[in-house]
Amino acid sequence: MRWLVFAAVGFALSVFLEVSVVRAQKQSSVTFYVAVNGNDSWSGRLPSPNRTKTDGPFATLKRALEAVKTLKEQQGGTLRQPVTIYLRGGIYFLTEPITITPEHSGTEKFPVTIAAYRNERPILSGGRKIVGWKPTTVNGRKVWGAEIPEVKEGKWFFRQLWVNGKRAIRARHPNKGYLQVAEVLDVTPQTQWHEGQKRFRFQEGDLKAWSTVSDAEIVVMNRWVESRLPVVKVDESQRVVECAKRSVFKLDVGDPYYLEHCLEVLDAPWRMVFGQANWNALLHAERGRGYEDSRSHRSCLNPNCPHDR
Repeated sequence: MRWLVFAAVGFALSVFLEVSVVRAQKQSSVTFYVAVNGNDSWSGRLPSPNRTKTDGPFATLKRALEAVKTLKEQQGGTLRQPVTIYLRGGIYFLTEPITITPEHSGTEKFPVTIAAYRNERPILSGGRKIVGWKPTTVNGRKVWGAEIPEVKEGKWFFRQLWVNGKRAIRARHPNKGYLQVAEVLDVTPQTQWHEGQKRFRFQEGDLKAWSTVSDAEIVVMNRWVESRLPVVKVDESQRVVECAKRSVFKLDVGDPYYLEHCLEVLDAPWRMVFGQANWNALLHAERGRGYEDSRSHRSCLNPNCPHDR
């Protein structure tokens, strides 16, 4: 009888331990890691590559999300524990948008969390890294240039360039302050305030018929909006600038404006132009500053549009 009691107690204890182990396995959290020095063929379960470089973090957030989806499928479609994806510090250049669907989601009890690793700063960038910067001279000015095959093929046009985390401004005239509209053309007393213009007269000496002026834009501010007007031509004798599209609203005498993105006005540090001379990108560098190994990258307003202007 005593043996039966011990057997019953032992069986109950064994069942309790087995149930506890199963519950612990179900509720223990799962962690995946992503790092710029990772590899999407690895397990993603280590924060850093191991000594033999045979395992470590993933290289992309997309791969980590796929791992969450697979784990969820293995558990019957519902996560049994919280999942965390840690992004290590660095810049992750994206070639396509990150898509997160219900297949990658958890529940209120067992959520999926994407977070920066400890005190590190990961950056998901839609830009593209530019390499191969070389010193050159354009119009007597020392600048840095880079060739971009996609630009030569007509597949890209970009407006922004970032160098080591600092934004390079498109070359502009004047470098500080604004010019003013001298006279508004093609208007009558019947012209409505919401009817814009394609041309206006400028003050003597404000604009020149530069050889690359047709690559530039006039940026004019009036009525609480900014109009970006691609330049067609500049007539110095008549002091008239003609643009490819109309301003958002009717222009007024005295409206402030500036000219942007013209090779001849690339005359100040941290200014850039795109698709000029024999180079596809030109950067006016600070004195003594080199960019051969810089982490410069560009971003497009519309990466699918070769002429996003």
